Amino acid sequence: TKALRAKAITHNETTQFTFQISTTSATSNFKVRCKISSESGSDYFRVLIDGTEKIKIAGNGAGYSEFPVSVTAGVHTVIFRYSKDYSVSTGFDTIFISLVTIA
Repeated sequence: TKALRAKAITHNETTQFTFQISTTSATSNFKVRCKISSESGSDYFRVLIDGTEKIKIAGNGAGYSEFPVSVTAGVHTVIFRYSKDYSVSTGFDTIFISLVTIA
């Protein structure tokens, strides 16, 4: 599987990617398919939509998982954010995003 990988960071750092989505349906399903490889309970991948945290995951997943979020009609700002705490490196210490859909 080909995937977008978060920029390499070290302890106490954060990397993020911001973009906008536009939907016309009253309610749409925004879905992120990803795999995280990080310290469980300390290094997190978060998805924020219009400044509100909608997805928060950490740990070492065995494979890719899908995370759906309902969004209303209109233009929305989406932030994919990966952050590390002050210590411990586990796995690849990153997030792999293989698919983003709006339906």
